[in-house]
Amino acid sequence: MQCPLTIGVTLYNSQKYLNSLYACFDSFLESSEFNLLFVDDASIDSSLESAKNLFGDSAKYISNIENLGVSKSRNLIFQNANSRYVTFLDADDTINLRALIDLIRSPLLASVNSHPDIVLCPYHVVQANNLGVTKVFGRCENKKICNSELSEMIINYLQLPNRNGDFVQCFSKIYSLDYIQNNNIFFDESLKNFEDVMFLADSLAYFPEVHTNLHSFYTHIVHYPGVSETCNKQRSLISHFGFIKAINNMKCTLYEYLKILHGFSPADHDLLNRLEAQAIAIYTSITLVQNSVKVVSPLSFCKYYREVSSVLNLRTVHNSFLAYDSVVAGGSQLLSFLVKIKCYLLVTLLCCWKFKRRYG
Repeated sequence: MQCPLTIGVTLYNSQKYLNSLYACFDSFLESSEFNLLFVDDASIDSSLESAKNLFGDSAKYISNIENLGVSKSRNLIFQNANSRYVTFLDADDTINLRALIDLIRSPLLASVNSHPDIVLCPYHVVQANNLGVTKVFGRCENKKICNSELSEMIINYLQLPNRNGDFVQCFSKIYSLDYIQNNNIFFDESLKNFEDVMFLADSLAYFPEVHTNLHSFYTHIVHYPGVSETCNKQRSLISHFGFIKAINNMKCTLYEYLKILHGFSPADHDLLNRLEAQAIAIYTSITLVQNSVKVVSPLSFCKYYREVSSVLNLRTVHNSFLAYDSVVAGGSQLLSFLVKIKCYLLVTLLCCWKFKRRYG
């Protein structure tokens, strides 16, 4: 009999989190409700060995011989899963197995005659320093989402991606393996970030049956400094602009929904262009500020100024700011104005000031 669920755990230098992760599974390791699959992305610590010591034969293990990125690891989970459904778990987060098993046993997922393609669940966010719940994301209701509601969710995300980012996170969601494999949907391994956005855009493009559910089984733990902060220091600024490709795919998906719902009009064309511009401008503003962490000296400021000038001169980026509504976004009107007039030196200074003000 096919197992209902594969829980795919991605590892990369995650050894210090594995004891806490094991505590989540300890009393459930003999459960027949799920398979546990670890993918280690060439960790330089003892992540894989520690996982094997803790979980033993209760899990399966895959090891990449070189570091290939989280998208490759998640694709390997899809390729090696042997279950009806798949969900993802980052090793530094936690999971409530009782809530997840209750969801798997529910009529929504237990039916052999029909089942949803994607289930969206709320999730908790906590700070690692005090483990206090700071936010709960997601729609807290049990219902099937119609195409018009999905299109509205995409519109809301593109309009304010900084406030609706929970929609595109790949965790806290259940995916039908048949739906993913039959439509050849995978994570884009060329992206270093925003692979979640690209994946969800591609997942929705084939008009899946989507449900929201009350079961909150996932807790995302925020660690500082995390992988993103480390990448900001080490990688070039342009390497963080994977959102341009991902947002374009989300725009294309929305186009398909609007076409199905009521045909496609010139007004829809204008809407899509405005939403794409809004999302790119917002993500650009956030990225410029966060990457200001690299500025620690006059020399590094000059280098960062050149990077900022380079990305803001990209036609797609600059044109996005021309259509950007900073009032709707609640963003900096000064920053958007300086970008529009191509005063990139002041843009760089403003971003550095904002970084110091926000992060100290």
